[in-house]
Amino acid sequence: MVVEGKIFELNGTSPKIIEVVIRKKKAERFFPICFIGFSQTMEVIKTLGIEKTDKVRINFTLSSKKWVGKDGVSRYGTSAIIDAIDLIEKNAKGQTEVVFVNEDTGEIIED
Repeated sequence: MVVEGKIFELNGTSPKIIEVVIRKKKAERFFPICFIGFSQTMEVIKTLGIEKTDKVRINFTLSSKKWVGKDGVSRYGTSAIIDAIDLIEKNAKGQTEVVFVNEDTGEIIED
């Protein structure tokens, strides 16, 4: 499955696991979706310089499991596991490069 969205939060829960939370809008409400990535995903995020507020495309797989809690009750959980993540758009507020443009000609002014 594939989803696109703006990163709301990046949480490095351990050296080998990262949580990527995006927000998707449906009707008039925003819904957070949390994805789990492992060491390979962490390397891609670091290499691409993905940060909070960047727009990304995530290819993911759902993984469900069932277990019995200490109280004897059956429990179910589903995780969205990141297979691949691509940077679509950097947020302009996060960029540090400053470019000066001549107002009359539109040319870029170099240092």
